[in-house]
Amino acid sequence: MGKVFQYALSVIMIISCISCGNNNVIIEPVDAEFNESILSGKGLDPNLFSRKDISLYYEIGNYEEFSPHSLKVELEGYIIANFKVNEIAKFREVNFIFYRKKLFKDYSKNLYRLVQESDSGFLDEYKEDFVGAVSFKRLDGNPVKLVQDITVYNIEYDLFGHSDTLIVHP
Repeated sequence: MGKVFQYALSVIMIISCISCGNNNVIIEPVDAEFNESILSGKGLDPNLFSRKDISLYYEIGNYEEFSPHSLKVELEGYIIANFKVNEIAKFREVNFIFYRKKLFKDYSKNLYRLVQESDSGFLDEYKEDFVGAVSFKRLDGNPVKLVQDITVYNIEYDLFGHSDTLIVHP
């Protein structure tokens, strides 16, 4: 039993050392299948999940050395690389919510239940691990304008917020 523990600890230390040299932010869906269901509406009870206002959940790692502004740029870059503005504009509101990636924390466990219980879309059970959110809201009466709000929170830094208006081109 002792050798297995030593081996596991060695593997964890090696992985940790490798990631220390990596300066890139790591962003992954908490549960890719869940996010896809939220986007498509397939497999979800419409009485429990809104098709107008949606939230997508992500884990973010290796961000601790970034300033809030740099982290904002990373979050925007991830969204731009993975989503078209026209896709986002199909909804009244889309929230991309980011939680701290931790080795032994599984946010996907009970994700459906946690989202259903939340009035805000945030995973209240994990509020201490909240890193940031990017929200897109369609302006009432104007289908070609979206307001983008970004909130970044880093334990090392103060809260940072930023807002922009985007034009949706068909």
